[in-house]
Amino acid sequence: MLNSLDAVDFYGDNEQVEHRHILYCEPLTTRSERHDWIIQPHRHRDLHQIFFVVKGGGQVQLDEQQLSVTAPVLLSIPEGHMHGFQWEPGSEGFVLSIVSAAISEISPGAYQAAFQEGAILQDIPAQTCEDLQLICKQLKREAEGHGQFEEQMTIALLRQMVVHIARCTSQHEDVPGQYSKAERKFLQFKALIAQFGTTHHQVGWYAGKIGVSAAHLNQLCQQHASVNALSMIHRHLLVEAKRHLMFADFSITSIAYRIGFKDPAHFTKFFTKKAGLSPLKFRQETRDKASPETG
Repeated sequence: MLNSLDAVDFYGDNEQVEHRHILYCEPLTTRSERHDWIIQPHRHRDLHQIFFVVKGGGQVQLDEQQLSVTAPVLLSIPEGHMHGFQWEPGSEGFVLSIVSAAISEISPGAYQAAFQEGAILQDIPAQTCEDLQLICKQLKREAEGHGQFEEQMTIALLRQMVVHIARCTSQHEDVPGQYSKAERKFLQFKALIAQFGTTHHQVGWYAGKIGVSAAHLNQLCQQHASVNALSMIHRHLLVEAKRHLMFADFSITSIAYRIGFKDPAHFTKFFTKKAGLSPLKFRQETRDKASPETG
């Protein structure tokens, strides 16, 4: 269990990294073997990770979810999402750590939202697996080298990878090629929630940041998420609360303060209403289900 949910740059490394490149690429075995194939739950700052598993598989924890995966499979995890693994010994593949700010540059059209909103777990057809392996090998060479136009080539290769992922999804036929102005405002709001969601700002504060009225922001949220703006803010708070309850050993009172509640009793009331059970009960039930090995 963690003492903190502070984000790390790279699992197992204590030093903070100044990201001078848009991509870090390494074989899946590099850290997995070092840690006996068990990667405890953690999350990253400023990095979006893609795991491409070509051999083996294992158990994956994504926030509350515990999943079994078998190669060939691809897993895309945005920054801030808790994730851990118990890989089968001998599993092979690639781990791509992409600076989050570059996602908008490499994602075609409205796929940016898909990559930034939540984890994507996708089985990979045989032919696509071959194509992605070639791309990953090329990306690894670019990440290791110092050739001319390294960043431009990396972006081009990452765009190819993202297109392959998009083609594998069942939703891609309905996704528009470009965002409308309203969609861009909505995505701005979501990004602000991710950044400031535990500071308990009012809806009007967010509306001012993106240059709309509070009423208009509520309309955007109803249109694109079928809930109002306050409900979206509360969703983020609930997710952060669950992460702290599952993955850290802080007391309930400490968690309340850490995610911006001034009154622990108010936090307990909020959590119970939104989750359907108390924070203590949620912690007990989720930890009873979780095996230490699957972290």
